[in-house]
Amino acid sequence: MTPAAQRSPAALQASVHWAFRPTGFVLSMALLQILHAALRPLLTETVGNDNVDQLFFAQTLAAGYAYEQPPLYTWLVWGIAQILGPTVVTLGLVRYALVFLIHLFAYLAGRKLLCNPRLQVACGLSPLLLYPIGWRLHEADTMGVLASVLVLALVWVFLRILRRGRIGDFLGFGLLLGLGLLSSGWMPIGLAALFLAVLMVRSARGAFYRPPLLLSLVLAGLIVLPTALWILDAGSAFFNQVAASLADWHKPEDLNPWYLRAWFGFVNLFVGAFPNWLILGLLFLPSLLPLPRGSLQDGGRVLLLYCGLLLLLSPLAAVLFDIDKAHQFRLYPLTLPFLPLFFRRLELHGVKETALRWLFILYAVFILVAIQARFQHIEAGPAFCAKCRMQTPYPAFAGELGAEGYSGRGTIVAGDIHIAGNFRASFPDARILTPRYPEVRPPLRGAEGPCLVVWSTAEGKGHVATLYSFLEVLGADLPPSDRAERHILKIPLPARIDVPQRQVVLDTILLPHGSGDCR
Repeated sequence: MTPAAQRSPAALQASVHWAFRPTGFVLSMALLQILHAALRPLLTETVGNDNVDQLFFAQTLAAGYAYEQPPLYTWLVWGIAQILGPTVVTLGLVRYALVFLIHLFAYLAGRKLLCNPRLQVACGLSPLLLYPIGWRLHEADTMGVLASVLVLALVWVFLRILRRGRIGDFLGFGLLLGLGLLSSGWMPIGLAALFLAVLMVRSARGAFYRPPLLLSLVLAGLIVLPTALWILDAGSAFFNQVAASLADWHKPEDLNPWYLRAWFGFVNLFVGAFPNWLILGLLFLPSLLPLPRGSLQDGGRVLLLYCGLLLLLSPLAAVLFDIDKAHQFRLYPLTLPFLPLFFRRLELHGVKETALRWLFILYAVFILVAIQARFQHIEAGPAFCAKCRMQTPYPAFAGELGAEGYSGRGTIVAGDIHIAGNFRASFPDARILTPRYPEVRPPLRGAEGPCLVVWSTAEGKGHVATLYSFLEVLGADLPPSDRAERHILKIPLPARIDVPQRQVVLDTILLPHGSGDCR
């Protein structure tokens, strides 16, 4: 392949197939995400992992929700739900719009660093090779998807600042900075790595640390102000809960020693980005060789330093904040700036056409496998899954309750967050409460009504005890669980292959006139 440096960007764009031009890339990626969004309600109407939390929170618009859940994703769900209702369609539109933006900003960042249109498209598609983006987001993950969008968008705007440095670019950077802080608790680590990396490159420092940056910081501060005030109002309770969440709810005496916490903070950066770095490294081994001094320009040098600083700051944060096992699915968004950096190094080394062709074949394989696996996950899942969250027929349970006379109003107290999120979709006129998030108490949606308590005994006796403790806090007057008049619902898992019969059982108690704060 002719080195990109020997041909102008305009000449390269004119010489490639339409699919490698901006319009072709945007259209192809949009169609792919529309397909994924359309498949979601067709495969199952059950609300899946992580989305159940968001649908529960989105009962109301608030500056903050749970202590360990930044609010930005919930705001997006709340906004779309005002138009389409709290449904799996709403959740699918939010998720796959964000996935589209992940690829778009990876592509735009690549266009700022790369001359070769094929490498720009390869950069835009490269997030597919991360397991959390290539597969896991179809069944779980919300905040990681949103944080990935904002990390790549920040990289793109930052590269624009280095090239042009207009006021609009700084305002865009401030907007993304504020939204980023509302998307993930790990975002400050990535931002610290970026700001420090800029300080270490003299020419980039002069282009970035200018008076317009103050506008960026002021705008970011205004964006996070409502949530900051909510945190201050919560006081020490917020920080105690955050510390417990970051430590995976371990007690201080049960934490790993500092060197193991540092190890997890380091190695899980690689685990979260797997197998992207392995595939790219094996396909393009020469790109791992050192470049001649001065080959990387300011943007590339800053991204290289960012990656190095991230490898230092992540384990340092794990030690300082007692993060027992820094989770790979929380860390992976911070690794995404590696992608445009890798392809810039690849362009400077010179890329072989055969290796690039194999990369695009792998992209196609990953796309097709993900689509096929989504069908298998629902069709064959009940034969192999343990708790079967995505396959549990919560809408069928809601249908049975409605057929037996439940009005769908008043308050529903759900024993776990999966019941809470799914019953929010099935009974949009009811207020949903759950002991999983006891601090979240949305107002009644209309007039008072009955109190419906729903739980799964399969979760264990401790689960039922926690539920009854929560009901006591609500002032709900229920008889003891062993003497309560319960209605048991049993529905088989909807397996579409020949498997032994498996049933899901939910217990319900209905107080027609409500009790305490459950009405």
